[in-house]
Amino acid sequence: MGTSNAGSGFPLSNQITRDYRIIQLLGKGGMGEVYLAEQLRVGRRRVALKVLSRACSEDPEIIKRFENEAASAGRIHHRNVVMIYESRVTDDGQIYVVMEYVEGNSLGHEIAERGALPLAEIVEIAKQVCAGLSTAHKLGIVHRDIKPDNLMLARDEEGALFVKVLDFGIARLLEPGEGGAQTKTGVIMGTPFYMSPEQALGNTGDKIDARSDIYSLGMVVYQMLTGRVAFESDSWMRVMYKHIHEEPLAPSQLRPELASFEEVERVLLKSLEKDRENRHSSVTEFATELEKAYNRARVANPDAVTLAYGPTVLTEGLPFAPTGSPTAPSATIRDAVTPSTEAEPVAAAAVAVPKTFWTRRNTIAALVVVVLVVAGLVRFVFIPGTEPVKSETATSAPSIRPSPMPVIETFNYTVLNVSPTGQLAEPHRREARYFNEDLGSPLTIEMVEIPEGTYLIGAPAETQKDRHPNERPQHTVTLPMFYMSRTEVTQAQWLAVSKLPKVSREIDLNPSGFKGDAKLPVQNVSWWEGVEFCERLSKATGRTYRLPTEAEWEYACRAGTTTPFHFGDTITAEIVNYDANYPFGAGPKGVTRKQPVPAGNTGAPNAFGLNNMHGNMAEWCLDPWHDNYIGAPTDGISWEDGGNQSLRVFRGGSWYDGGDNCRSAFRNSYAPDVKLSFIGLRIVMVPQK
Repeated sequence: MGTSNAGSGFPLSNQITRDYRIIQLLGKGGMGEVYLAEQLRVGRRRVALKVLSRACSEDPEIIKRFENEAASAGRIHHRNVVMIYESRVTDDGQIYVVMEYVEGNSLGHEIAERGALPLAEIVEIAKQVCAGLSTAHKLGIVHRDIKPDNLMLARDEEGALFVKVLDFGIARLLEPGEGGAQTKTGVIMGTPFYMSPEQALGNTGDKIDARSDIYSLGMVVYQMLTGRVAFESDSWMRVMYKHIHEEPLAPSQLRPELASFEEVERVLLKSLEKDRENRHSSVTEFATELEKAYNRARVANPDAVTLAYGPTVLTEGLPFAPTGSPTAPSATIRDAVTPSTEAEPVAAAAVAVPKTFWTRRNTIAALVVVVLVVAGLVRFVFIPGTEPVKSETATSAPSIRPSPMPVIETFNYTVLNVSPTGQLAEPHRREARYFNEDLGSPLTIEMVEIPEGTYLIGAPAETQKDRHPNERPQHTVTLPMFYMSRTEVTQAQWLAVSKLPKVSREIDLNPSGFKGDAKLPVQNVSWWEGVEFCERLSKATGRTYRLPTEAEWEYACRAGTTTPFHFGDTITAEIVNYDANYPFGAGPKGVTRKQPVPAGNTGAPNAFGLNNMHGNMAEWCLDPWHDNYIGAPTDGISWEDGGNQSLRVFRGGSWYDGGDNCRSAFRNSYAPDVKLSFIGLRIVMVPQK
């Protein structure tokens, strides 16, 4: 049969254009195109017409997925599921699906536009999604790809919100003998930010059931509550690793006002249990418990319920953006085939994933949900309304002036070592050289001299537990002497320098969420703000301040050691502020503080005299992200060539991290605009030659 272009990117079969009047192209992508069309044979009903490209029509796997969407969703008749009207193959081999057209926006779009949503709206959305999924689950259909871009929000004639679940393209039909889609063992299907641990492990068959959808929906609820995804990383494989091995940060840690809804948080975290046996037994149970918890909290805290989050905007130019994107009203229909800002479903070998695992990561969804806030409204990491304890040294007008190099002094300190089981070994005394950078008397920054030297950067290939490939290969680095701040930059120090004249950009005077002590490390500062902090201090003092390079940071942290930590083979909660529920090696569990502590209060100094190099606050480094050390510089400079220029490294672990993430060799990255409650900074001063 003949074809017609009908304003599309590829010709449509005349068999399609005979039965459907194409109104407009809603979206297109690598797999095909979606149109708004009128179904001429059925009273000119408006429909969404999804047509597979000719190239994809020759791929058996894609054809199977396309047919599966029609076969699975076509069996579900529920108000909260997009209806499939028909699925056909034309005489000349063009495959298409006709589905219900819904005018509205995707949940991904709403989150991108508005940030975190009000609790009442979150509960209503979750209830309706659960209602639609419940019908699917009773038919033995598991969606397997619940995410914000697959949830459509619209309004009925009375203006009431209704939600539609769409895209059953990778759904699994569980009923025996139904000819449902079969996934090969070891193949991962789903979207990394939202997939259940069992999906991330590549499980199939009866190991993927309705409780996988509960987990994914829990991840969506988490994002609606906080405005960010629960697990973030620089690669999809590491996101999946976190689904399997790491616990999400409690939403109230990111938005402290949610502490009034502790029961709601408990219900949510139950849906995110690693072991599916510990999750809710059904989506109906999840929805019921969530609504009951919300109603009880509403009665107990009527004022808290009225809290509204401010709108958020995206940072321009970031390679990774929040889920969803500003779209036309029919965004979710378009999302079915168009590359959106959310990660597309992944189909990859669970064991050996090639380097081309994701080739468009500079144009797709966020490893990080980065939100900047309209002035005066709620921040990404919510800042309580209380003001920090004021200190004259912290709030007085800055009086930093260029001056000759300050006098070098010495200080004495005790270095501790820890046995492999966490027992403190015999301490020994050391002496270090330092100078005080005057920030307006009596406030200073203690800058400790780090002697020149040579060391092996990275983790040994075989000897460190839970090592990561990005920490290898080990290689020798030689560095000249430099100075590094003895602790993380404190809130008092940040405030003093932030009041200095702008060099390149504005920075927030009081960004921290955890306040109450001017000696607490500053939090919620982006990499860009850290750079500006150093530029202002450099201009004021006439000395060169900057963030440390990765090589400088690890050299300063190790202080001549080769063990996982400068303390030895493990750490303890007595000397490191970290999540001691997850100790390293044979180390003991201990007190978990769940917030930063004043600089120097824990973190006994290393051999160079630096405090808190492990835990308390992770710290920005100068370098862009590289996946490994192949080709890395050997002279300690920032590795600016190649890599991912849209991500910046941070080091050291934090109060939020387990022991593995606090190792000397551990490295991670975020986009430079990200502001998080567990990332701060430490600075270096480069002496003039």
